[in-house]
Amino acid sequence: MSEHGYRGVYQTLDDGWFDDVLEESQVFLIALDNDPSELKNWLEASSTRLLGIRFESMLAFFFKNHPRFQVLAKNVQLESDGQTLGEIDFIIKDLTQGKVLHIEAACKFYLSSKNSPQWGCWVGPNPHDTLKLKMDKLVDQLAVTKTEQGKRFLDDERISHPEPTLLMKGSFHHHYSNLAMAKRPKFSNPCYNSGWWCHQRELNELDNPHLLWAKLDKKSWLCPQIIAHQETLDFIEIQNSVSLHFSENKRSLLLICLIQEDGLWIEHSRGFIVNNSWPD
Repeated sequence: MSEHGYRGVYQTLDDGWFDDVLEESQVFLIALDNDPSELKNWLEASSTRLLGIRFESMLAFFFKNHPRFQVLAKNVQLESDGQTLGEIDFIIKDLTQGKVLHIEAACKFYLSSKNSPQWGCWVGPNPHDTLKLKMDKLVDQLAVTKTEQGKRFLDDERISHPEPTLLMKGSFHHHYSNLAMAKRPKFSNPCYNSGWWCHQRELNELDNPHLLWAKLDKKSWLCPQIIAHQETLDFIEIQNSVSLHFSENKRSLLLICLIQEDGLWIEHSRGFIVNNSWPD
């Protein structure tokens, strides 16, 4: 998301910030590619099926090990009389910009229940979640340092005036029939990650003899995939796998389509298959 729409409520990290950080991170990332053991150990220590927690754990590793950032606080529970009133994901100091940022992190995936920019039409694979609910909730989450308990915590830690900042990643998915004229959510980044979706009954319309398929478990949702040939499925096999899945539960599936390139099977697109009653 580029903004919330209410000026002054909070800021979002823009493309320029991410471009600068990526450029400064090349040595760090190449070293991590060559030896990812430290990151793997870090993720195993906080092993979880919850994608949002995994996303936060990766951010925590990045901020902790990147010379540009200093982590002042993370995962702080603000309580009063034994009740949790809010949580602070991160307070970091951006040493390049000389700013202190209160960052709320979110990794979300939304599907267009209608071809509309209105937030209420963007629904999660779990239909209890919508973009509107999340964006409205973020207003409160990013104001938590302005509460009495938040101010007390900042005073105790001697942290001055952190800027409320949203760091939101994920993807928006359009119904496969609307891809040519898809409308993006209001205030979304024009370069958002995108995908498609369809109901289970519509899957047979997506057959393509030039593609192979694979199902992704949640820990693989965060980035594009390269799949070994023995892990791929042809269209009949993916149809059978999807049918078996929905005969047992209603949870949405994330599939990827793969094309062959230089002997590897590389992700071409991704899409959610939802049960036939979604989003009801």
